[in-house]
Amino acid sequence: MSNVQLPVTTNEIFCFSCGASIKKEAEICPKCGVRQKKQMLDGIDGKAWMAITSLVIGIIGLFLGAIGIVTGTGGLILGIMGLKSDKRGMSIAGIILNSLAIFLGIIFGLLSLALATMSSSIFGNLFRFW
Repeated sequence: MSNVQLPVTTNEIFCFSCGASIKKEAEICPKCGVRQKKQMLDGIDGKAWMAITSLVIGIIGLFLGAIGIVTGTGGLILGIMGLKSDKRGMSIAGIILNSLAIFLGIIFGLLSLALATMSSSIFGNLFRFW
């Protein structure tokens, strides 16, 4: 049998080197002396999903036209919140893509509005002759 202790509380984890039960806040295992990685101690980075989601929403938002304003705004917020994660590059890319999606959505919306106004005026004048 192994002499490794199981964590008694939620404030304890296993050492990544020797498997001993250590305090979650410990930077170095008292048994083997190996430095513990903070990111591994906390598990999966809690904000990494925000950066990844922001990037995906930004890519999709580029193809949604005026709806990209709504999706781009949500993706932009997630991208800003995800800047503190280990996926900072994805977060920055998401911020850029979502900003572009918002800009293109505004342009597309204005062009659609202008086209609708022009077409109603053209068709209105066309039908006056009948």
